[in-house]
Amino acid sequence: MKEKKSKIENLEMMNVSVYDEGMDIFGEHKTREQVRAEEKARRIAEREVMRQEMERRRKQAKEESTVTAKRKANVVVSAVLAGIGLLAVLALGNSFRRAKEEQQWEIDDTRGHYVNADPTPSYSADGPQFEVTEMYFTNNKHLCIEMLITNGTDKVHELAAIDMQVYDDAGGEMIAGGRAEIAEAVTLAVADTISYTFCIAPEHIYVEDTASLPAAMRCDGSIDSYVIQAE
Repeated sequence: MKEKKSKIENLEMMNVSVYDEGMDIFGEHKTREQVRAEEKARRIAEREVMRQEMERRRKQAKEESTVTAKRKANVVVSAVLAGIGLLAVLALGNSFRRAKEEQQWEIDDTRGHYVNADPTPSYSADGPQFEVTEMYFTNNKHLCIEMLITNGTDKVHELAAIDMQVYDDAGGEMIAGGRAEIAEAVTLAVADTISYTFCIAPEHIYVEDTASLPAAMRCDGSIDSYVIQAE
């Protein structure tokens, strides 16, 4: 006992706390199983934190990707709509241009309109003949002559040119005159009758561009053709 007491006294002199032998200086003692369980729980908690973080990052990346995709889609849609709009404008412009061009060839009603209500086309063995059915000025100041052309020969003809002079039948004044080569193929079968429109350009019209057609008119002219097939 003296030896043990001496040791305790020495420890107290060194200012070291003295505990009973039954006291655990480092806290409650843990078993190996408890330590393993705590370590397992810690790892599970860490994995859960990591899982949540990865889920957050995936969600953020998906949202950013969706926004980018929407932006790209908007750009594509805008480009497509712009292209469609441009095509529509061009188509509309072409439509207006065609309509305007067609309007130029319409009848100028302010300058009269000659109509032969009862045409009697004749057939001649000498070659193709014509009879005028209508005459009118157009908005672009041409004189258009609509006619019936007949073929009284026994051969098929193709038109080559038309030579035409238009007169005021009452006063004898020449209104217009000209000759036109026919570039397109216009064929006349045997005993055939076709409608044809012949327009005289403004430089071959000899009256004022505001003048109206006279009440009585006369057309002189001829049709050149050549035989392409014998009947």
